[in-house]
Amino acid sequence: MTGSSPAVVAQPTAPRVTVVVVPRERFSHSKVALETLYQNTALPFELAYVDVNSPRHVARYLRQQAAERNFQLIRRERYLSPNQARNVGLAAVTSEYVVFIDNDCEVAPGCLAALLRCAEETGAWAVAPVYFERDSAVRRVHMAGAKVAIVEQNGVRDYECAHFHLDCPIDELVPSLRRAETDLFEFHCVLLRRSALDLLGPLDEQLSALEQEDLALSIRAAGGTIYLEPEAQVTYALGDKIDRADAAYVRLRWSADWNRRSIDHFRTKWILKPGWGEDTVDWCNEHRRQLLSASRTPSVLVRRALRRLRELMPIRLMTPLRAVVARLAVPQFVEPKPAVSTSRVSVPKVTVRGLPD
Repeated sequence: MTGSSPAVVAQPTAPRVTVVVVPRERFSHSKVALETLYQNTALPFELAYVDVNSPRHVARYLRQQAAERNFQLIRRERYLSPNQARNVGLAAVTSEYVVFIDNDCEVAPGCLAALLRCAEETGAWAVAPVYFERDSAVRRVHMAGAKVAIVEQNGVRDYECAHFHLDCPIDELVPSLRRAETDLFEFHCVLLRRSALDLLGPLDEQLSALEQEDLALSIRAAGGTIYLEPEAQVTYALGDKIDRADAAYVRLRWSADWNRRSIDHFRTKWILKPGWGEDTVDWCNEHRRQLLSASRTPSVLVRRALRRLRELMPIRLMTPLRAVVARLAVPQFVEPKPAVSTSRVSVPKVTVRGLPD
């Protein structure tokens, strides 16, 4: 008697992509960004969400979502820089590819699938989408590719960068874009080969600014390529007002001290000319001021009221009042110590690809 062969049950394959979500500078957009990721992504993916001391209502929401959607939630009870958080998330990644995305970015439909397809068809180490930014109801191009170079003249090294299509009208730009090699991505969202990150070593935790420039230079110095994929699009929620919990993180993440140390470290690491990066320090400090000036936090509202009261009250009464407000309204925090850089990429001594004429 011949028995029938047992049916072969196909085993589900593990997702090839792990998404690692980290904070950029705020927590208040976390819900919108996470729900958009799931709504607009049909490609199977794992998720490692790094929560760095978010306020209680955000932490509670993330715990609920992690339980319902079965993703890995990694909580730290102190603020981390974005690269520190990315390294925490990267330690949980076992897939072939990783997508780093900020917690205030919204992916368009099919974004992850387009990034993966580009990496597969080109062999790229990193794939960047087209980046948009939204300020209130206005959506405009943030970056669609870039040209980057370390140029050397008479023994002096300078870093030059030009972002393409900044503020271009969307209707004119998007139809004309084509997949192409580029020199830079942004950590708003980027797909990276895990093997490339294993080769390059952990992300440099001494950088809280210019971290994407650092990794892009390292990839190209090691012989890897970066591609722009126009079919992948993300929107950075630039115009959202920040709340009190956001303001506490903003003050640290974009603090003058962190900005200065980051730019100084980048200049030293890539052997750039003395004084390079002062304009970047100024930009980082101004970005902090703009975020806080648009804040809806009690401390900002109180300071605005104090400016008005200053016109009406004697100085002898204003001084003690301002001291009380400073203690009550400004959140205090302990600054995490910068980790020692563990990057295994040696600093290149040759000029990286030059700028076009």
